[in-house]
Amino acid sequence: MSLTLLTPPAVEPVTLAEAKARLRVTGEADDAAITHWIETARACVERETGRALLSQVWLERRDGWGGDGRLGAFGTQFRLLKPPLIALEAVTLEADACLPHDRRYAIAHGAAQFDSANPAWVAKRNFAVLAKHDQLAALTSDYDPETEQLSLSRHGKVVTQGDLKTPAGRAVVEQFLNAFLDAKIPKPVKIVRVPDAALTDQAEPLVSIINQASLRDLERV
Repeated sequence: MSLTLLTPPAVEPVTLAEAKARLRVTGEADDAAITHWIETARACVERETGRALLSQVWLERRDGWGGDGRLGAFGTQFRLLKPPLIALEAVTLEADACLPHDRRYAIAHGAAQFDSANPAWVAKRNFAVLAKHDQLAALTSDYDPETEQLSLSRHGKVVTQGDLKTPAGRAVVEQFLNAFLDAKIPKPVKIVRVPDAALTDQAEPLVSIINQASLRDLERV
């Protein structure tokens, strides 16, 4: 992932005149230095708080759709950097493909019709999903698409982690999930994947774009 500044703020929180008045500077010899100090101070505050103080344009590149985020009913909700967000100008995706790493893995329950020897897409009724298993909402996921390392946290504390590329790594996460999930889910649960495919709601590659503000309005109806 990378973050690139495209358009810096047009103004600073403090003007040169205001800074000079505060510093009791009357000449112009130090204008360039004072301007630099203002910019540096604003950048320092933004870096420490993780927030943008003024309107600016950033380009965020993600190699995968993993990373720190909350497990949601429709996949992983992730945090945009440099909040608060004023506008999202564009999102670039590959044609005929899902979001990178979207539902690359799934939690198959004990009654799932999933053949691990010949993995292929199956409907989501074969998996533990938030829409039916609200216990999953208590977990926060952190997935590294490059290493395929998954970490699950609860109340801010890591409860399990493992390398999903390896049987041993998957077994560690599965052990926690089998103990954590209640009897409503047939056991044992297993972490599964289909090579070069996504275990999304439909077999065809697709992207669902859901406006949460619209969902909140719908809830009030």
